[in-house]
Amino acid sequence: MSNTLYCLLTILALCAMSLATRLLPFLFGDHLAKNKHLLYVGGSLPAAIMVLLIAFELEPVKWSHYPHGLPQLGCLALTGLLQAKYHNMLLSISVGAGCFVVLQYLI
Repeated sequence: MSNTLYCLLTILALCAMSLATRLLPFLFGDHLAKNKHLLYVGGSLPAAIMVLLIAFELEPVKWSHYPHGLPQLGCLALTGLLQAKYHNMLLSISVGAGCFVVLQYLI
């Protein structure tokens, strides 16, 4: 198979997959909206993603070395407080991430 033909077939396959992933929810939307398993996953997935983000943020921290994880814990607490008060995930995450960037730059 020539290199040009291989590239064209790859592009065609990727276009077909991209179209299929955008078209399938419209074809099966009514069935998917009533599926109890998908509703459960859709309700619990945001919390699971937040737990993974916290785990990946705190995993590389060297607790025995200065600053002992204080920027991470402080920004995590700020994010939690903002989420508890305003219930706005975009606000909580963006302010927490901004605070973390500033503290990483200062420390």
